[in-house]
This record gives sequence, C-alpha cells and structure tokens, in this order.
Amino acid sequence: MSDTLSIIDRLVSGQGPKQDSAAVADTIGRDLLLLLNSWARLERQAAERHKTLQSSVLNYGVEGIAGQSLQPQTLEAYERTIRAAVERFEPRLDADTIQVSAQPGGAGRSSTEFTLRISGQMIAEGGTRQLVFDSLVNSDTGRVNLI
Repeated sequence: MSDTLSIIDRLVSGQGPKQDSAAVADTIGRDLLLLLNSWARLERQAAERHKTLQSSVLNYGVEGIAGQSLQPQTLEAYERTIRAAVERFEPRLDADTIQVSAQPGGAGRSSTEFTLRISGQMIAEGGTRQLVFDSLVNSDTGRVNLI
C-alpha cells in the first residue's frame, strides 16, 4: 500500500518504500562517502558557541585533513571528528555502535594516504545488521574513496 502513496503522504505517515537491507547498506555507503568528501563550512569555534548549528546542514561534512601530517595524534583527532559527523548526519547507524579507525600507510600506499574504517549497526525494520566501510584517504587532497 505504501508504494502507491505520494512521497508527502509517506513522510507524513512515517511509511517509506520497502527496501532490502543490502540496498539500504549501499545507500549508507554512498551517503558516508558524500559526508567524508564534504567539508564543514563553520569554524569549530562558531559551531561550539552555537550548539544548534552543529547538526545543521550548514555544518554538513567533516573538518578537512588536507595538508595535515599523519602523526598518531592527528589520526586520533580525525577519528573523533569522523565519529561525531557520522553520529550527527547518519541516523541509520546506531550511534552507540559506531567505531572509526584510521591506520597510516600500508603496503603499496603513499606516505600521504591512510585507511579509514567506519563500522556500526544499521537500524532497519527487520532488526540490526553490522556494516563495515573501508576507505582510502589522501591527506594531500583530502579526498576519500571507498575500497
């Protein structure tokens, strides 16, 4: 029945189109990639002074990693930044289960690249499902690609 309702009717009633968990997982991966490749527009101090702006679309994205060194403390700060952004802008993942891990270099990687793993439980109609997204981040350009 919900497939015959208009989008406005589905939004008002809280019904959405039925999707299998693989399709939802794919859209989460796509949306995470968009989030990671978008840079937050507000300066950190402005967002801290105006808490309501932190989850605003004006602040959609993450702080850029471009041009930063890949020292352990830099990667740890980036992990915290990514986790906060995912908690804020990806409601289909259970915030209590989100984990972010950044690992430098590796075989065949340049010294300006590191891997980023985001995992968490997808919240779905039929229960939960563990999702893991691995990506490659280039600290020269700030670009993120799923691997």
